[in-house]
Order: sequence, then structure tokens, then C-alpha cells
Amino acid sequence: AYAERLLANHHLRGQFAFLLTAEDVARSKPDPEIYLKAAARFGVDPAAMLVLEDSVAGITAARVQAAQSRVARADAALDVAKARRTALV
Repeated sequence: AYAERLLANHHLRGQFAFLLTAEDVARSKPDPEIYLKAAARFGVDPAAMLVLEDSVAGITAARVQAAQSRVARADAALDVAKARRTALV
């Protein structure tokens, strides 16, 4: 709901084929469920996905899911050393 409103307020909702949020999964990151659902909706092999993330839990989830998606975005809030230990690409 929040993501829908945020994107709609900025006239961006139509730019996305679909949205998946925490509301759409039973298990949160670092569980890879959300990435596996996204891959299924796109009809692609999860390992072929490019994932942009800003948290260690998200990076871990992306790397765990079907092993080896290309991942990452580091920012000031991210513990880069910890992310590297988690296999940040």
C-alpha cells in the first residue's frame, strides 16, 4: 500500500510491471522469497536477475536466491565491510 501510494504520488506507478513488497511474502529478507517471486513473475531464471539493494539483509537475500544474482548498491547507511563478507558483488 505504501509503495503504491508513493509511486502514484510521483506519477511513477505506471513505470513498473508489478510491485512486490513485504506485504506479498511470508518470510522477510534475508530470506530470498521476494526475489524468487519476482523472478517467477518476470519468467526469468533468478540467477539472471540484477538486484539493486541498500541493506545487508537484502544483499544476503539476493545472493542466496538461486545463487548468484548480480547485486548491489552501497550507501552511507550500509555497513560495507559486513556486506562484503556477505558476498557483495
